Amino acid sequence: MKRFLLICMVLFLMLPAGLQADNFTGWNTLGGNNQRNGIIPTEHKLKGCNHRFLWKFQIKDSFIYSPTVNDEFVIFGNNKKSVYCLDRKSGDKLWSRELAGNSFYQAIYDGKIFLGDSSGMFSCLNLSDGKLIWEYDVHQSIVSCPIVSDDCVFFVSKDWYLYCLTLDGKLKWKFRTENCIFSSPVKSDNNIFVISEDRYIYCINADTGTLKWKRNVGSPSADADHKSMPAIHDGRIFIGLKLRGVGSYGVTCLDASSGELMWLTKMPDRTYSFAVSDNRLFTGCENGLFFCLNIDDGKIVWNFKTNNRIVDSPVADEKYVLVPS
Repeated sequence: MKRFLLICMVLFLMLPAGLQADNFTGWNTLGGNNQRNGIIPTEHKLKGCNHRFLWKFQIKDSFIYSPTVNDEFVIFGNNKKSVYCLDRKSGDKLWSRELAGNSFYQAIYDGKIFLGDSSGMFSCLNLSDGKLIWEYDVHQSIVSCPIVSDDCVFFVSKDWYLYCLTLDGKLKWKFRTENCIFSSPVKSDNNIFVISEDRYIYCINADTGTLKWKRNVGSPSADADHKSMPAIHDGRIFIGLKLRGVGSYGVTCLDASSGELMWLTKMPDRTYSFAVSDNRLFTGCENGLFFCLNIDDGKIVWNFKTNNRIVDSPVADEKYVLVPS
């Protein structure tokens, strides 16, 4: 069934407006969950074309990065080394805090905010007032979103490592790849998946930090500011890639348990992130085209032309797709 398409020019303002259930529990991490698959829970369906602004918030001379939202708060960083907390319903500023570097993404869990920044500092803050609980310095830039799960927090850094810390900030283990890691990790079952600039995707045991498998998939789609983020759904992992040859790009699907290639579909430009609904995979391209693919074989079902590039994450329920352009 073809989905209706909602075009959102500013995700920061539209996502809270689109998800207006009174019992809204939040978009607590990038991609909505630790699989980064952009699925909206059934109880929080998108309400058609009700996309009016509820409020807006502006910081002068500042660029605002993607927000994280729960039932009460909106959290986001900016390019002035600060993190902000707003009231979700009113848009009023509740607090802000200076950081050692720019924070691009945050995760909310159990009344706390977990975030890394461009200085290499990983921090845990109190959600209600922004006070520092603990911090851990890896000395190299952290530009991706952490995962919080099973009493641990997982994040990657430009220093080639995937880190696992306990929720009180103690190192549990770290795993070294063969190059920098910019793309946000994903988690499914008891496995963490990361894509390194060494052209491999790694599947790592979340408890022990040991390698289960790795596969050479080529370079993830990237430009100076955006890195492709994998997504997992129903035992499959989806990745936007730069293929061999100038200007050649694609989306690939791997078996999450083995790394075996299931399909590869060529795309007209870079793709960065995904949303999944039923047997459909949704992704946008740098050139402004938005695609719906069959999740089983990668065949293109339909595409839609927006008016500008698509670099941020779509979200989907069983009827609608919300597209940031």
